Amino acid sequence: MENRNKILYQTIGGNISLQRKKKNLGQEKLAKLISLSRSSLANIETGNHQPSIFTIYEICQALECEITDLIPTVEGFVTSTTEIEEKFVDIYNSLQENTSEKNLLIFKKLFEKNKK
Repeated sequence: MENRNKILYQTIGGNISLQRKKKNLGQEKLAKLISLSRSSLANIETGNHQPSIFTIYEICQALECEITDLIPTVEGFVTSTTEIEEKFVDIYNSLQENTSEKNLLIFKKLFEKNKK
C-alpha cells in the first residue's frame, strides 16, 4: 500500500508540474502565489511531500484549473497502478536468473533510467 501512496503523490505532483508549465509559470512564481517556498513546491511536484487538500485547492486556484486536473480519478489510479504492478511481476518472472541476480538487474536498469 505504501507504493500506491507514493505513486499517487508522484502523480499529483507531476500533474501540478504539467499544469504549471502550461501556464508558463516557474516554481518560484507559483510558490509565491500560494505562500510556499520554492523548495516546498519542488518537493510536492516530485512526490516527496504530501500536500494537504487545502494546498492542492490553492494550487488549483493559482493555476486556474480544476482539482480533477491534479488528482487522478480512483478508477484511473487503481487501473494504472495495477497495470504497473502486473507488468513488473511479469518482467520479474520472465528473468531466468535467481532472485538476487534478478534484483541486481532491476536496480541496474532503474539506475540507468534515472541517470538519463
